[in-house]
Amino acid sequence: MLAYPSTVWIIEHFSWEAVFYFNAVLGLVWVFLWMAYATDTPREHAAVTEEELQVIEQGLVPKAAVAVPLRSLLRSPSILFLCLSYMFFGFIAWIFILWFPTYLREARGLSRLHMGLVGMLPTAASFLGIVSGGVISDALLRRGVGVRTARARVPGLAVGLSLPFLLAAVTVPSVTFSILLFICFYFTLSLAVSGYWSIPLELNPQLVGTISGLMNAAGNLAGIFGPLTAGVIVARTGNWELPFYLVAVLGVCCGALFFFFVSTKPVTVPALAVPATLQKAVE
Repeated sequence: MLAYPSTVWIIEHFSWEAVFYFNAVLGLVWVFLWMAYATDTPREHAAVTEEELQVIEQGLVPKAAVAVPLRSLLRSPSILFLCLSYMFFGFIAWIFILWFPTYLREARGLSRLHMGLVGMLPTAASFLGIVSGGVISDALLRRGVGVRTARARVPGLAVGLSLPFLLAAVTVPSVTFSILLFICFYFTLSLAVSGYWSIPLELNPQLVGTISGLMNAAGNLAGIFGPLTAGVIVARTGNWELPFYLVAVLGVCCGALFFFFVSTKPVTVPALAVPATLQKAVE
């Protein structure tokens, strides 16, 4: 959100190269802050109180003493459907992230300065959508709604509901109305993010890192081909609407997989037994 206007300001006042120098310095500052403040465990951190530690350590999962069973996990339909759905989601997100600024300039005729200011609005909406999605999901659980509905079906529905906003955004002639529709699209789409990242815990608390890693790898694989596909389509046709129509088709697949096929039923691995206290807490 902050990168849009700040990057444009640096380009306008200095150069393209200065953007990379600025980000390199910012990255080094982040490393020093992280090394100075972060710790390996909550118990090592001076800012964590004893009361917090008691709550945190009640939910700790014993470390697995066996090799990560990748082959077994990849044979699980729940994990495969989760990865496939997130791959479609990543395809959508990466096209939007990497091509939206160019779309604003070439298809909507905005100047670089206006692009920087307008481009941050959908990203801000995404931030609110991610937080709101988590709040809604937890609220549904507290009201007695099933885990699958709260974690998978409602997020899958959100993906589907975001698509009419997207299609309208690329077809309306008004630039202002188009931007408002893009904001609604990215907010609604982002409601699904918390669902994706909470499901690995539901599937197996001891393999959250592995399952979420597989899911994220699928999403980033789409990040390779999504922007490339959009670029080829625009280069060969000159039509900026076609990539977003493709996004809409894949969005239907993404939402349908999430809603109908992604399960929250625990994935059991014989070598790993889920602690009874933690399983009760998760349920």
